[in-house]
Amino acid sequence: MAETHAYVVRGARMICSCGSHKRKINLPECHGVYIKDQPKMNQNDCTLENIPYFGICSNSSSSGAEVINLVSPKRGEIQGFKCERNFLGVWENVKEDCIIDGVGALKTDSYIICEHGGCVAFENSGQVEQEE
Repeated sequence: MAETHAYVVRGARMICSCGSHKRKINLPECHGVYIKDQPKMNQNDCTLENIPYFGICSNSSSSGAEVINLVSPKRGEIQGFKCERNFLGVWENVKEDCIIDGVGALKTDSYIICEHGGCVAFENSGQVEQEE
């Protein structure tokens, strides 16, 4: 897992406990705060524009969810309900003393909960020098 106190920047890799695929966090509009030319993320960066769907949800209870087929690197082709992320609030466990646009900065041990039971967490900070 990622270093627990590193700031999260655009492109950090996330995983959902109920999702089949990892994704990278996006930042369509920068907040104007950077680490080595990489834009920092904040507590409110939890919209569908920021967080792409995590493939197939293993815990989807939505009868309206679309059934999709995807290729998984570990399991070959898989089929199931498309992740329909709907977050219950904003990112938790943020850096309260580093304020970006009025709210705390994300760090690698920040997380957010989905109404379908998933917990989205970071695998890395997205900072180039910390990439695997």
